[in-house]
Amino acid sequence: MHNKHFMKKNNLFILLFLLILVAATGFFIFSNDFRENEVIVENNKSVQDIERETPLPIPPIDGINIKETNEYRNEKIDLVSSGQIRAGGIATRDFDGHTFIHTIVADIPAVPEGEFYQGWLVKNSEPNEYIPTGQLERKGAGLELVYTAIADFIDFSDVLVTIESGHYGDSVVPGEKVLSGSFKE
Repeated sequence: MHNKHFMKKNNLFILLFLLILVAATGFFIFSNDFRENEVIVENNKSVQDIERETPLPIPPIDGINIKETNEYRNEKIDLVSSGQIRAGGIATRDFDGHTFIHTIVADIPAVPEGEFYQGWLVKNSEPNEYIPTGQLERKGAGLELVYTAIADFIDFSDVLVTIESGHYGDSVVPGEKVLSGSFKE
């Protein structure tokens, strides 16, 4: 009887050892397959890291002058009240050679039902050109907007926040100006 108990315990240890061995072998094979595709080339960066950091060519967009240069990074401006509404805010823009990111954070009072705040990028030309960047959304005590595009909008240096009525997307030119600022120096 003592022998049967010893055999069961022994079989349990053998089974446990085999499970650990199989798990370790699987981990080793998987991690080698994963690392096999990742070649470290310099400064502890893999080929995949370098490929991710290299910008892709920018596809043309009708009517927009796209530059393949990285002329600005992480610009930030204050937005000041443009009308009778007491408001303030900050706008940013960034272009990494591929993706343009524009944000607005604003402290503006709530608008009446049926109206909303909309962001705009403006190119000072004859006539001015406008890009609607979106409806500002309530985030906590303020409003926020994040706009991204696969284009370089460096020529659109002015920022507006306007009050619009109706539905978002109806306006093709800005309504009543609430906030404004410029990335021009």
